[in-house]
Amino acid sequence: AKTLSRSTEVATLATLLVTYHAWFVDLYYSSGTVYELLCFFFYFTALLYYVRIRQAGRWLRPAQWAWLCLLYLCALNAKEMAVTLPLFLGIYEFLFSPPAGLSGMERWLRQEFRGAFLTGILTLPFAIGKLLGAGSLIENPAYRPAISGGKFLDTFHLYLNPFFYQDHFFRDSNTAQLLLLMLVVALWQKSRVLLFSWTFLLLSVLPFIFLPHYAAFFLYIPSVGWALFGASIIVSLRKLLWRGVCSISVKLGRVKAPPGWPVGPILIFLLLACVLGIAHRPESLKTLAHFRSVQPPVREMTAELDRELPTVPARSRILFLDDPFPAGDYSLLFLVRLFYDDLSLEIGRRKSGALPPEDDQPYDFAFTFSNNRLTSVSVPRR
Repeated sequence: AKTLSRSTEVATLATLLVTYHAWFVDLYYSSGTVYELLCFFFYFTALLYYVRIRQAGRWLRPAQWAWLCLLYLCALNAKEMAVTLPLFLGIYEFLFSPPAGLSGMERWLRQEFRGAFLTGILTLPFAIGKLLGAGSLIENPAYRPAISGGKFLDTFHLYLNPFFYQDHFFRDSNTAQLLLLMLVVALWQKSRVLLFSWTFLLLSVLPFIFLPHYAAFFLYIPSVGWALFGASIIVSLRKLLWRGVCSISVKLGRVKAPPGWPVGPILIFLLLACVLGIAHRPESLKTLAHFRSVQPPVREMTAELDRELPTVPARSRILFLDDPFPAGDYSLLFLVRLFYDDLSLEIGRRKSGALPPEDDQPYDFAFTFSNNRLTSVSVPRR
């Protein structure tokens, strides 16, 4: 934010806005989202690395191109969300180093567009493999996109409601109106920072916006665009208000000139922190309760194992005639091996609760599960 806006105040407020969101609860409590966090880190590290070099008026040298590509590949390897980086390298150049009319477009494509072109080449085989390769994502109905303008707008407003802590406020109509208003403000202000953040919040959702399943924390990368746009607007309004207050004070003879110390930025920061704290608190309680309610009962199962079978010999075979985990889920296998710190353990599951046939290879331990309790049962032993 500071690199783009060249404003410490904008960067500070943007950081405050994006630091925490109650509906990003999975990012804070689930180890399964580590790849999202890695993608976020490498994505913005690559973007910042590129922008800083270009803002210094330099072209990337071969070694710097290699570093940029490495950072981008790390982001891609972490999560598919990173595929939009080439797009925003091109948008950045178009806004901050635009072509000199149609006559300068060819030169611009050869020079300024090189970053987007090079990273785009890296994206192409990745996208083909993900979409058309064996076991591709689109073979899974949950990842099969339905691409249309209506789907984009409908899904966009579904994400906006939890993002702004609303239930059903946003609909297709007022979502389109909000986006249009933001664009008008950016054009009226002639602000390249606002235009970049607007395109970022609008287009960084492309990797997931057409999918049939939703999770609020998917907005973890697009939220940076919202934060930068919001912080820039807040600072502009603060400056406008402060100039008005100082002008009135000078006319009334109260002060001769505006004070040199940053009273305005400090007050705005504290006010925004209070507003966010008030907004976050009830939503945090709600989302954390929801997160816990849908999590596998790992703690309960661990406590039962500790009570019934604190230790087991290596290479033991353990049978569960029932358990609280869904069929086809590997949580029980991982949990038991982690609990005993032994990868040699063999875990059997019979969700029907039926004992194994007599000719089946015997187990060392067997349990039933009922009313959140493990109970040891006898099975033929080796």
